[in-house]
Amino acid sequence: MEIKRSIEIIKLIVKNYRGIGPKGVEIDIDDIVVLVGPNNSGKSTILRAFELVTTADTEIKVDDFYKKIVTNKPEIEIWSKVLDESVNINRKFWIATGGVVKEKWIWSAPDTKAERTGYRIDLKRWANSTDNPQAPFSNDGAATAYRPSPTYISPFDQPEEQVDAIKKIIAIEVYESIKQEKREDGTYKKLLEGINLLQENIRSEAKTKEEAMASELEVILNELFSGTKITLDIPSNNPDILASYAIAKDIDFKIDNLSLENQGSGMQRILLWSVLKMLAGNKKSPSKNKNSLVKKTDVNNDTPETIRRTKILLMDEPEICLHPESIRQAKEILYSLASNGEWQIMITTHSPIFIDLSKDNTNIIRVHKDEGNVSFFKTNEAGLSTNENEQLKMLNIFDPYFAEFFFAKNVVVVEGDTEYTAFRKIINLNKKSSRMFIL
Repeated sequence: MEIKRSIEIIKLIVKNYRGIGPKGVEIDIDDIVVLVGPNNSGKSTILRAFELVTTADTEIKVDDFYKKIVTNKPEIEIWSKVLDESVNINRKFWIATGGVVKEKWIWSAPDTKAERTGYRIDLKRWANSTDNPQAPFSNDGAATAYRPSPTYISPFDQPEEQVDAIKKIIAIEVYESIKQEKREDGTYKKLLEGINLLQENIRSEAKTKEEAMASELEVILNELFSGTKITLDIPSNNPDILASYAIAKDIDFKIDNLSLENQGSGMQRILLWSVLKMLAGNKKSPSKNKNSLVKKTDVNNDTPETIRRTKILLMDEPEICLHPESIRQAKEILYSLASNGEWQIMITTHSPIFIDLSKDNTNIIRVHKDEGNVSFFKTNEAGLSTNENEQLKMLNIFDPYFAEFFFAKNVVVVEGDTEYTAFRKIINLNKKSSRMFIL
């Protein structure tokens, strides 16, 4: 079974939002995006902007306006690529060459909703208030349902926020496949006609998935905490359970008969990585041609395909509070998750370990707040040979800090150990050269 995304996001543009000024930043989105750069350069702001426009909650405060000046109207733009031909969108108005759809949000004042508009390919300009239609995907609710589903995780979140993030990931994983199966075989519409039948049918299938998920998590956690027992119970109090993830907050998740909310922050963090490791291990077969529209069967070999709503994981500094060996494991988990066909990953980091040049689905971006721009390095456009890729893999294994040069403002390449030592001495004597890296 081949997994294909229905829609994926390929570009994010942010202007006048928090610390990002009118010049703005433009981010190319790949399977995994690694944002690096100095502290207070806007990396976390980019994650928040991404989350903001991929959810229904689009109100912002005065602090979110650049320099807190309300005339600096925040503007966030995303470009999506439609890969599923069954997506309900008028191609005449919105879909440009390559299946690209452009949307933009502009906030006129604090504590108000943004105005969402789309780029009209028939008019060759952004839509205005007099145009009909003004934005793709119908209303805001329908648009949110089509766009990828984001989960934002920060090490600085309150414990209850981290718990909610874990529960949301689990709820989506349990119900997403069932939802798609029911839609494809036509039973979803029939089941909706009888809410009681829907509840009974879905709960029966979900219970099996819950038990399997709890068992797998138990195995992973027992590697660290022998004898740990996990129970997982997702309630069914929402009639249209497949259309809402609000249910996630009501999941009853216990470890050794103690609710997840009452566990320590360390256990919550370990469980989060255990869940992500489990999902990364559920290896899918991603589409080889992301530029083609998705049909129910492949036109070449009639291989059945499963279409999934893309999931986006946004993580701030995943290395915090982790041992160096655990950071390496976390890196492998995230890279594996990004390659399974359903997830797009964006992280901020100060750890060179998360830089893996041997992966061809990676976009490494250095954010420069002082210069008002960003620089990119896409491994799949670097033209590396097979032998060079293998050498990079070995380099990552034995010397992951080689990737530290991505975090430097200036890089000096020298020939040998003598030159390296001399330049390092100069750097130590001259604090103005502290942003320099010797390679």
